[in-house]
Amino acid sequence: MLRKNDAGRPLPANALHVLQNGLYVQRKEFPMATKHEDHLSLRHEAVVAAAKAAGLLSGTNSAVGARVPRELINRAKMRSGIASTTDLVEYALAKVALEDDFGARLVGRKGSIPADVALGI
Repeated sequence: MLRKNDAGRPLPANALHVLQNGLYVQRKEFPMATKHEDHLSLRHEAVVAAAKAAGLLSGTNSAVGARVPRELINRAKMRSGIASTTDLVEYALAKVALEDDFGARLVGRKGSIPADVALGI
């Protein structure tokens, strides 16, 4: 079915379409994900809370300017459920700043358990 906007013109295939009053309209903003909204919201809140606890969100704010592909921003907003670009950047930076090195430490321990240790497996 060819979807049309309220002016009767076809909508692009890759547009975000929302049914309103029997017509499909193109939305510019990206709604929060519905299926995993609670999980995403809890993860977002946990990252922001950890960043606050670490003192990363205190002090004066700094302006950040960057050229980033629109599709990257749109996909990140859709996946995270965050509508504001400022909140999205804050969340992403907090995730990077709080990232631990568990994976690297785990891989670094490879071969460190002596062969004669009984692991019970």
